[in-house]
Amino acid sequence: MRPRRSLVFILFTGEEKGLLGSAAFAQRPTMPLRDMAALLNVDVTNLYGATRDIAALGLDQSSLGD
Repeated sequence: MRPRRSLVFILFTGEEKGLLGSAAFAQRPTMPLRDMAALLNVDVTNLYGATRDIAALGLDQSSLGD
């Protein structure tokens, strides 16, 4: 099934050095920032077994709905 919106995947680096990658994208985006509906940041992924809980922050700031 085709998504209703385009999906763009961007991988950032330099988080521990001051968010260098994401700051560079914000300063020189490859697409208009106003066209972005959401950002899903996957941080501290579990490499050692099954994950039973996930935290989602910013749901109240999104227009994506449930």
